[in-house]
Parts: sequence; C-alpha cells; structure tokens
Amino acid sequence: MSKEYQDVISILEKEGFPFERKVRRELLKQGIETVQSRYLIQKGEIEISKDIDILGNIHFKTYNPLKGDLRPNLSLRIVGEVKKLSGTKICFYELDNEKPENFLLRFPNLLNNCFNFVDYGGGDIVLSSFNKLFGKFPISKTITCLIPNNHKYETKGNAPIYEASNNLALACEYWHKQECLFFRDDLKIHACFPVIFTEAELLKITGVKCLKVHKVNLFIYLVACSDIDKVPITTKNKYYLPILIVNKTGIKKSIRLIKKISEVLCKDMEDLIKNEDCLKREYEDYKKICGPIVKKRISNL
Repeated sequence: MSKEYQDVISILEKEGFPFERKVRRELLKQGIETVQSRYLIQKGEIEISKDIDILGNIHFKTYNPLKGDLRPNLSLRIVGEVKKLSGTKICFYELDNEKPENFLLRFPNLLNNCFNFVDYGGGDIVLSSFNKLFGKFPISKTITCLIPNNHKYETKGNAPIYEASNNLALACEYWHKQECLFFRDDLKIHACFPVIFTEAELLKITGVKCLKVHKVNLFIYLVACSDIDKVPITTKNKYYLPILIVNKTGIKKSIRLIKKISEVLCKDMEDLIKNEDCLKREYEDYKKICGPIVKKRISNL
C-alpha cells in the first residue's frame, strides 16, 4: 500500500469512520436500518447544517380509533452520534440522592406530553416503574473522561460527552419541529432515542472512602444542556436530557431496551385510541405545542 493510501486510512481511523460502519452493521443485525443525515440549528438570523451519524426508524404506525375522525400515529426514531474515543475511560457515579418512586425519567424524548398514556403519563415514567418494566440500568448526572496521552491519562471532565450530548439535544429538537411542520388535523406522537456510541471503556465508580470500579457496557447520562432555549421542546421544564451511552459490547442490550420501550409505547397508544375524549385532549395539547412552531416557520418564509 502506498504512503498516500496509508495516510488516508490513518485519517479515517483517527476520525472513527470504521467504527461508525461497525455500529451500523451491528444495528442492522438487530433489525434497524440507519443512514447518515443532517439537521439544522438556528444561529442568529441564519440556519446552519450539522451532521448526524445515526438516524433510524424504530417504529411508525397509524392507528384507527374505534370512534371519531382523529387517526393518530406513533413515530419512534433513534438519533445517534458516534464517538470513537479509543483508549478513553468514561467514569461515572450512579444517582445516589434520588428516590426511584419519585424520580421522573423522560427517555425517550417525547414531543408530546401524552397525559393519557398509562406508563408514560405526561411523557415521563417514574424510575421505579422504569426499573420494573425494563430492568435496572445505571443512570448518572456525573461523568468524567480520562483521555490517553503519551501512556498517561489526562482528565478532560465531561467535555467530550457533553458536547456530543448537546448535539443530540439539538438534533432531537430539529426532528420534533419537522413533525410539527407537517401538522394536520391528526395526532402525531413522536419520540427520539438519543444515543452516543463509543469505543471508550465505561466504568461505574462506587464507594466514598474506598472507591471501586465496575465495567459496564451502557448507562444513561442525564445531561444539563448548555442552552435551555435550544433543547427539545418537552425538555425545557425537565432540565435534564437522558442520553443512552453505549459501547460496542452493549449495542445489542441497548436495542433490546429501546425495542421494549417501543412495545410499551405501542401498548399505551392502543389504550389511548379506545377513548375518544382522551384523544381529543391529547390533540388539543399537541396543537398548543405545534401551533407556535408552524406560525414562526411561516413568518420566516
């Protein structure tokens, strides 16, 4: 192989291009087709296009209620960023002050409030119910990244993952708004599963005086987004946006979790369509969310 081509391969490997392909192939094995895509963010008076590494549909279905004219649909998609971070160790503490019976988790990120859902009432689920339905998964607000440098590790805080998490928040916001822009006299319930795929080693830290390290293959990071005005519509009053962080070993497990959540949301939808009054209330709430977005878009044309 010529030096020129070796340089090309070196650049691709440094940028994580082969790892992104591995992630796609693994997702395909789990029955999820994905593409690279782009999303737009507002920067002053102009819109800037940004890349999204992984975009894939988990579920899309239009439901026929027993009564009434509303034909709601449920649309779930995975929105992912690939961060190679080879040799990096992502260390985190699990939640330790929150009571599972009181702590509300919003994963996936739902556009709608969905007050008439059974399990995801208001678009949220109590952590104790989440654990009961899907098993216990590590959840953290505190992470730090140890980056290898000259055979030593440098602490970079949460910066490498924090930036990627904020990008996913903006991507979720974009796809939510796209749903609103196609607003018609029906009810759309839309959700994004934000996921960071990484080659980094994921380490759960336990203990106070005597620290212990436990390897894991995924955890949920509750990120406080840097610009609260730009995070997903329904996160504004929640503050923390849950991001699923997964290494290659944990991809299969993460997709099992996402598909199980999808099944629960489908069951919630099937319960919802049985009640015409509930559908109408959800639709009125949906109009309140989407109306201002549509008006703003039209005024900018």
